[in-house]
Amino acid sequence: GTKRPVTLVESDSESSSSGSNSQRRKTGAAAATALLTASTPLDVDEADKVIHRILSFPTKFAGPLQHEGGLVQVMAECEVNISIQPGDSSDATAIRISGTEHALGRAVAQIELQFQAFAEAERKAKEEAESNHMDQVQIPEKLLCGAVGPNGQDLPKVREKCKVMIALMPPEAGHLTAHIGPGTEEQVKSAKAELLQRISAAEKAKADAANPSRQLSAEFQALMEDVGK
Repeated sequence: GTKRPVTLVESDSESSSSGSNSQRRKTGAAAATALLTASTPLDVDEADKVIHRILSFPTKFAGPLQHEGGLVQVMAECEVNISIQPGDSSDATAIRISGTEHALGRAVAQIELQFQAFAEAERKAKEEAESNHMDQVQIPEKLLCGAVGPNGQDLPKVREKCKVMIALMPPEAGHLTAHIGPGTEEQVKSAKAELLQRISAAEKAKADAANPSRQLSAEFQALMEDVGK
C-alpha cells in the first residue's frame, strides 16, 4: 500500500511543439520589423541639409567685397560656399550662398551687416558733398548799411532765412566780401540771391535819394499805372 511519487516528464512531441511556437514568434517579429523599416523613410537630419540662397546687391558694393577678400572671410568664418553671378541689371550683382541652414543664416546676416555699413558710409559721403558748397558776394562798402544794415546787423536774418552761414570779411578796395557756406547747393544759392537782391534795393534807394526828381517820377509813374487799372 505505500504510494510512490509520480514524476511528470515532458514528451518529445510537447517540447518540439513549444520550440516550434517560439521560433514562429521570433520569425513573425523579425518580419514585422522588416516591413516597418521598409515603409518608414530614413530620418535625415534637417540641420545637415545644404540649402542655397541668392542675394542681390549693387555692384559697387559686391565688387569690392569680392576683390578685397570680404567674401572669402565670410566663407571661412561661416563655413559656406559663395559664388558671384550676374544680377538682374547692369549695376546689380547676385551673391549665391550654399550651406547648412544655420551657416547660411550667419553668412547672410554678416553680408547684410556689411552692406548696411557701406550704405551708411555712402549716405554720409553724399551728405557731406552736398553740404560743402560755398560762394561769395561782393558788397560795395557804400551800400553796406542799405544791404545788410550797419556793420552787417541784418545778416542774422539772412542766415536764419536761408539756413546757412554768412560771414563778412573786412573791406578791401571799396568792397566787403560776404562768404556764404558751407551748405547745400540750394542754401548757398538762396543766400546769394537774397544778398544780391538786397544790394540792388540799396543801390536803387541810394540813387533815388541822390535824385529826388527821379524818385518823384517813379512814384508818379506808379500812380498812373494804378489809375489805369
